[in-house]
Amino acid sequence: MAQDLLISGVSLTATLNINGLSKWTMELEMIEKKYLKTKPECKVKFALPADKVGTAKSVAVVGDFNNWDCTANPMKKQKSGVFASTLSLEVNAAYQFRYVLDGIQWLNDDMADDYVPSPISYDNNGVISL
Repeated sequence: MAQDLLISGVSLTATLNINGLSKWTMELEMIEKKYLKTKPECKVKFALPADKVGTAKSVAVVGDFNNWDCTANPMKKQKSGVFASTLSLEVNAAYQFRYVLDGIQWLNDDMADDYVPSPISYDNNGVISL
């Protein structure tokens, strides 16, 4: 029996094993924003956990901030299997974005601030507001 719990962008899963002991795993699924005091910028960390990535070999974050270029911001795979990338974005703006796995599969982030219809497909794009 497994139960999921989502707390501030951290997904926790508890699984009971045969001996009745609990095993906890933690997958980071987050957008972390750090506003700079010296510039009108925000460092935004995008992270996608291994269970969302599956067997993908490459993951990129794409959006208004890089003209939807799949090669502009590749995400780096961490030892934990999480793919992550940090971008510096201007504040007082909203950016549409998505993730692209292996150059073909598009994903939204469950932690986006909002979602809007894509102008080129029937899907929605995630939005980050700074």
